Amino acid sequence: MSFKLFSVALILCFVTAQWQCPNLPVRHKDDCGTQDYVAHHEGCKLCAYYDSKHIPTIGIGFNLADPSAKSYIEKIGADINKLLQHVIGSRDQCNCSVSTCLTMAQVTQLFQYKFVEAEKSASSVGSFCCPVHKALTDMAYNLRDFLKWTTLFGFLRHSMWDLASKDLTQCNTNYCGQVGQRCIDNAALFKEGCGCSGLQCSGGNCCAQGNTCCPIKFPCSPGQPPIVSSSGCCPVSGGICCDNNTCCQPEFPVCCPAIGLCCRAGSVCGVGYCSRDELRYNNSTVVARNHKF
Repeated sequence: MSFKLFSVALILCFVTAQWQCPNLPVRHKDDCGTQDYVAHHEGCKLCAYYDSKHIPTIGIGFNLADPSAKSYIEKIGADINKLLQHVIGSRDQCNCSVSTCLTMAQVTQLFQYKFVEAEKSASSVGSFCCPVHKALTDMAYNLRDFLKWTTLFGFLRHSMWDLASKDLTQCNTNYCGQVGQRCIDNAALFKEGCGCSGLQCSGGNCCAQGNTCCPIKFPCSPGQPPIVSSSGCCPVSGGICCDNNTCCQPEFPVCCPAIGLCCRAGSVCGVGYCSRDELRYNNSTVVARNHKF
């Protein structure tokens, strides 16, 4: 290669490098690394690009189609119409001689605006340890319908870490299909959870002291597959685990879940009664707290 061609190649490499996003100095002390975690999943481009859902995006996952985007772009001294004049594909590199680009300072400003909103939404779900807080904030940053994930939130609020993880990966396959590794990473953080101050069940779920861990199965949608298996909480000490997500008191150990009864030892389940018992005792439901089976 001639010296002239070599010089041109060096210049092109230098210019291209200036159009890419460097590592962001966004971490702050009490952050748990959440900003870095979100930024890693989002990636970064100085020019407008189409994300996996063909939504025009810029910087660190800033949605240019959002109704509030124009006001935020104006806050950082940019023109949204110019940014949208040339939108590249998600795998293409920015060419700021063709596209209108933001500066790194502007990208950081936009990220901070959106991150503060995401963290506020995540905090509204509850106060959690770093792993769960990171995953919730990452989802809030990425999902416009984040606050509709009420089943997931219920599992987290009651320390049902395994159920929360499985709800994400097995019951929300559309989300996982769109974001790929991001879903796997967040599910792993939910699975890690925040420990257990009560009774630790297999798989990582947590029940109150005095409960009994029992296996449960539930459909993601009523009457529809897939069926998720995990551990749930029988609200009886030394409870007898039954089928159909129910349990019985130890003094009435014969499970008759079809008729909703627990019978004395030696009894046989009848049609609406215990065949060898004059008294009838209602069984207790094995519950994953506020989740309806």
